[in-house]
Amino acid sequence: MKERKDEMKKSFRKILVICTVLAMILGTTFASAATKTEVTSLDGAKAKVQVDWNHRYTYDELGKQLKDLNKAYGKLSKLETIGKTHEGRPLYCMTITDQSVAKSKKTEVTVFGNIHGGERESASSAMYSAWYLLENSGTTKVKTLLKNYIVYVIPVINPDGYEQSFLWNTRQNMKPTDHDNDGVPFNDNYKDIDGDGYIADISAVDAAKTVTGSAGRESDDANKDGILGNDPKGSNIDMNRTFDYLWGEDGVMDSEGESPASEPEIQAVQNFIKAHPNMTCLATLHTGIQCVLYPWGYRKAHKDLDDMDDIKYMDQTAKEMAKTIAEGTQRNFYYKQSYHDYPTYSELIDYAYGKFGIHPYTIEVYSGGSSEDSAYDPNHDLSSDKGCKWNNKLPDVKEVYYTHEEAVKILEAAGIDPAKLQIKDKATNEYRPWKASEGLLFKTSATAQMVDKAPEGQDVMVNGVMKGILKMFENEKAVNTIKLTVKASASKDKVKLTWNKSKGQITGYQVQKSKYSAKGFLNVNKNTTKTSITNTKNLKKGTTYYYRVRPISKVNGKTTYGQWAKVSVKAK
Repeated sequence: MKERKDEMKKSFRKILVICTVLAMILGTTFASAATKTEVTSLDGAKAKVQVDWNHRYTYDELGKQLKDLNKAYGKLSKLETIGKTHEGRPLYCMTITDQSVAKSKKTEVTVFGNIHGGERESASSAMYSAWYLLENSGTTKVKTLLKNYIVYVIPVINPDGYEQSFLWNTRQNMKPTDHDNDGVPFNDNYKDIDGDGYIADISAVDAAKTVTGSAGRESDDANKDGILGNDPKGSNIDMNRTFDYLWGEDGVMDSEGESPASEPEIQAVQNFIKAHPNMTCLATLHTGIQCVLYPWGYRKAHKDLDDMDDIKYMDQTAKEMAKTIAEGTQRNFYYKQSYHDYPTYSELIDYAYGKFGIHPYTIEVYSGGSSEDSAYDPNHDLSSDKGCKWNNKLPDVKEVYYTHEEAVKILEAAGIDPAKLQIKDKATNEYRPWKASEGLLFKTSATAQMVDKAPEGQDVMVNGVMKGILKMFENEKAVNTIKLTVKASASKDKVKLTWNKSKGQITGYQVQKSKYSAKGFLNVNKNTTKTSITNTKNLKKGTTYYYRVRPISKVNGKTTYGQWAKVSVKAK
């Protein structure tokens, strides 16, 4: 019997040792997961999905990166398509959140990128937002964020324009368009014919190398009309002027499409927004300048037309975002109401705010080149666009002159009949035949030379922009997810309530009182903007009263309530 007890003791000790070792291993694992080192574009060696943030990826490659992220982080992400383009490319949407937490307890936010095809830095910045959140989902900061937010990332709204921009920077989508009116859309697309890999503007020049007229843009004259590149791929539509909000009311029908939301890409975006009524805010990313803008785009804010507290709230959030991005990129950024920067109609931000009360922000992430004042200034006036450039060196404009004989060889090698080449004369502005006395000048802009390259420091850009997006998330916490902490204190003939001021668009607080813990609540104050209140009415000494407080958000006519926070106190 004793021997059996000794064996049992030995077995118990072994089990205890094994359990202790397992606990140490698991404890170390969980501890390391909770304190995981941040992975960024500047130090991404430990990332599960490797991305070079200084490389320009094709749309197919972006799609693969999204699929790889979804596979690596399947419990935190969902990848779906919300529509297709004219050329049949899918519009990807990545949903990122901690799926163990109920949707009703979260704030819904969205990041859109690349509505203008050539603005591909905006796509990289949107992609990075998804990559960063998933690759850092083991850190305390991001873990907490994903328990409280549902983040939707649609990195490219205009995949067709994105792809065409590897040839020529193309703002528009690819709705079939017949630019030369010969009945066949896109039948003279741009094509490199002098072998340098880029598309040049071509001019006729005389013996003194003086420009005498335009020969168009590099192509192989596929439509055989002698005018180079006069039916390229690209519609006449600016998709950020086609949203179904005040469409056409600017009176200038130049790039707005045939009707509101005429394009399949915009229909997909509008349907997505309609399908997410609890979305509180969104960022739409662009390039061309460096700033954060907020509604309206079509007019000034006005006290008789707008909730000016709401306008001030977006103004302050935009300012904080611009400051955060400037600090994160070490570049100058500014902020404004969009109208004061450049007036536009039927933009995404006006559609989102005007129809749904969503707080939308345009983030312009990149303006290439430098100026005498573009060095980063930490004390830069955030209301000024002065010096807001990326402060990088762009390629010099490339000019190559060919004699008539040299140009003929280039044209013939490309299948172009030199005798049919048409020149738009500089003096008459009319087309005429190319003269035997004229050579050709191929002039390639800096932009044309960057079609296959990311700008220097894009890794810094995407990380800094992401910080600005996170600032938007922080400021735009949905009121329905906010639960206050209420404290009560009683003194002779009065009860004082105090509560915390939370982040989010809170326009007021509702305070109620009852003699019962779960029923009979009546308003003490229907809507107070203060974070404390003193109740002196209808109090009876020795009676316990139950109070509850909840935040209120009224955005563009839409009222939302937060969760009740309760407290009880005995009157004195």
